[in-house]
Amino acid sequence: MLANLGFVMCLLLATVTNAFAFDDPSQAESDFYKAIKDRFDRDIGKPDPAKPGDPRIDITEILGVEGTAKKIATHDCPPGSNVQKVEIWVSFRLVHWDGKAPAGESGTFGLEKVASEVANGVKKLTYSYAVMFDVTSLQPQENDKLAKWQNAGLFYHEMLHGQLTLDRIKNQNWSGWETACKCHKPNLDFVGKGKHAADEEHLKIYPAQDEFFRQAVQAKENVTVVVVHGSVGANKERKFKKTIKIPDGLAEKDPLSETPYWDREIDGEPKVQIDREKGEITVEGKLKDDKDGDVTLVLDPPSVAALFTLRVRARPHKH
Repeated sequence: MLANLGFVMCLLLATVTNAFAFDDPSQAESDFYKAIKDRFDRDIGKPDPAKPGDPRIDITEILGVEGTAKKIATHDCPPGSNVQKVEIWVSFRLVHWDGKAPAGESGTFGLEKVASEVANGVKKLTYSYAVMFDVTSLQPQENDKLAKWQNAGLFYHEMLHGQLTLDRIKNQNWSGWETACKCHKPNLDFVGKGKHAADEEHLKIYPAQDEFFRQAVQAKENVTVVVVHGSVGANKERKFKKTIKIPDGLAEKDPLSETPYWDREIDGEPKVQIDREKGEITVEGKLKDDKDGDVTLVLDPPSVAALFTLRVRARPHKH
């Protein structure tokens, strides 16, 4: 009786839950998005079957739901559930950068709204996602033959968040199906108590993104590139300084040029010094406020190059 009552209640529910209200993208954002999307090579973004352990992940499926919701998975609910079956549909769209992304992030992929409707014992959940990019910070990199591929890599990064979400949904053992079979809307980012989907996804995304970048630069620019990631903490004056070892074979090159790029949390152009004798490069600068920032440094791109990414950690604020 109670189960039947719940079933009737679900039949009466047709709701839309807005997670965030996003504005449409500007023309500049649309143009930038088209440029990095067109630059992204789907074949280079796929794993090579001949290379066991290739970290790249095919994002064809998530690209196929841009602008139009498509059914991703169906799940039969157990006896006694509020509905007989659940369908999950997903779409995404480009939106205006709202500046609310975590510090140091120049792109995000997140939920915009969820629609729910029930008919003939089938519950249809439609999840609408949004992707956005900080064009102000990223546009200068479009003029660099290496850094522009970092922008394409960022597009790949955000689409990977979407693709891994779809992969989670397609798992019939996903814990969210139990919630979906009730009069509720499961959190598609839920991967277990105390776990955040983004943290778990990044363990797969960063290696895939780096491999895409290396392969794309080699294939499209004929440049062999070494990718180096690092982090540094800012002091109480928000200043930072980081010394990084130059990959072998680059310190002796003549000329040896460097081009820095930085996001909006960095206060002006970072200072870069190269010590050929020690084979080191030093980056120093200052954060604008108590938020993390990012510096990207391209070192000598003619045929063999290095790309350094440096996350600048803000000093914890004491209350």
